[in-house]
Amino acid sequence: MPLIEWNKELILGFDQIDAHHQQLVNLLNKAHDSFVQGVQPGTIDATLTELADYADYHFAVEEQLMRQQNYPDLAAHQQDHATFRSKVLEMRHSCSKETLPAQLEITVFLLEWLVMHIKITDRKSLVRQTA
Repeated sequence: MPLIEWNKELILGFDQIDAHHQQLVNLLNKAHDSFVQGVQPGTIDATLTELADYADYHFAVEEQLMRQQNYPDLAAHQQDHATFRSKVLEMRHSCSKETLPAQLEITVFLLEWLVMHIKITDRKSLVRQTA
């Protein structure tokens, strides 16, 4: 069962960015499923690596779009992305050693960060760019 369903509240109206966000939601659900199913730490590590790699790809595209639009708060947005990258790498490391508490922390962080980043930070950034 998915942790989060893709829904209209997450759609920003930019096809490429929305497709990226939908894939990030899918990867979050995949990570959650790995935790729930109790798969081996190597599988969880691979899933988190896939999530981190895709996030890096998405962040690069998003930041390039912001540069093209001369978005004034680009540095702060990039810092949000860097914080996410750092936290995911930290979680990958801790997940190989810990069990349920770490997995719950990872799931909550990923869910909150992704939803809040899309609904608030990205929405604000992309609306400003097109205004």
